[in-house]
Amino acid sequence: MKASKHPYYFLFVKLAQLLVCLIIVILEVTSYVTWSNYVDELNSSKFYPQINIDKSVYFKKQPLPTDKSITYNGQVKIWYYIVVATTLLGAIVYVSNYRWLWNHALRLILMELFFFALWFSSGVANFDPWYSGPGLRCDLINTNSKHLELTKLAELAQLQCNTDVASISFGWINVGLYVISLLIARKRSSELDWTNVRTYNSSQDSEENDNPRDSRRQSRGSRTFNLRNNGGGNRPVFF
Repeated sequence: MKASKHPYYFLFVKLAQLLVCLIIVILEVTSYVTWSNYVDELNSSKFYPQINIDKSVYFKKQPLPTDKSITYNGQVKIWYYIVVATTLLGAIVYVSNYRWLWNHALRLILMELFFFALWFSSGVANFDPWYSGPGLRCDLINTNSKHLELTKLAELAQLQCNTDVASISFGWINVGLYVISLLIARKRSSELDWTNVRTYNSSQDSEENDNPRDSRRQSRGSRTFNLRNNGGGNRPVFF
């Protein structure tokens, strides 16, 4: 199946990437709001009077106030937001120039490589706050405390953990979608290359038909790029 005959399949993949980005935005907003509520509850809690957390810790790399042995790297959140924002802007540019990009495969491939690299790097980076920090096991958070305040804190922590894990998962889904769009772009590039070769051969045939004597004299001392005399193969040959 030729990609050129079904360009809307590629557009569908791009729209899926955009949808995933919007879902990630919702999850990240939910995560930060949950974190803010958690900080407010913790700072006002009577169980931790010695702890006063600044909400900016969410974007910093430092030990957790509740456990100094665990380092939380919130700086990757900033990079994650940059990737999401860049993708949203790129999607607008892509949709507005869709047909032009579809016929310029090199630029299309470069764009796909660029965004694939962004999402892959952010996907790997997003594991750092969890593997070096609290971990990805949200079910280990105990929400069955006898104290109402501790239960609420645990529920907020579990909600934030779940939204972060979901955000990471959707980020890797986008990595997979960019692999698909990159393969389609590569296939489109191959189709355009062969179209250019056929156009070149057609123009050569027209010149030979118009000037048969001149073309025979020129062919004696030159190498012609031709697809016709290749034993039925699909590759271009020099002779």
